Amino acid sequence: MFLVSNPLTGNENYMQWKYSIQIALGEKRKAGFIDGTMKKPESEGAELDDWIKHFGESNEPLIYKLQRKIVSITQGDSSLTKYYTKLKQLWDQLNCIVQLPFCTCGSGKALVDLTSSTRLMQFLMGLNDNYESLRNQILVLDLLPSVHKAYSMAF
Repeated sequence: MFLVSNPLTGNENYMQWKYSIQIALGEKRKAGFIDGTMKKPESEGAELDDWIKHFGESNEPLIYKLQRKIVSITQGDSSLTKYYTKLKQLWDQLNCIVQLPFCTCGSGKALVDLTSSTRLMQFLMGLNDNYESLRNQILVLDLLPSVHKAYSMAF
């Protein structure tokens, strides 16, 4: 199930939601895996081969596309809010596709911290030059803030 950060209050939000679902499921006929209509065939044969093929398809091209958009975004003429929102939407789409593995060994926290640090750097790199002092202040901190906290600090 996909979580949408904004409630569906109008046609514009619906189109964002629909686009996110289309990206996540693509043309791969994966909606049946989500809603339970695509059951694994009981017997060997072409149907089972087709089920395995679509179940196991790679999301790498979509991940590449999202990552490329993320690293190319800069604030430009956009407001700070619009810039952050664009990044946040792309990160949310990426979260739908790339799930961190569950573990009890403690490395899960390290992966979450690495992802948080990477997103902070992406956010800071795309800010306009008039945020240079804020960028420098954040980068010299012993404990880096979350990207959301850095966004709040920019106001």
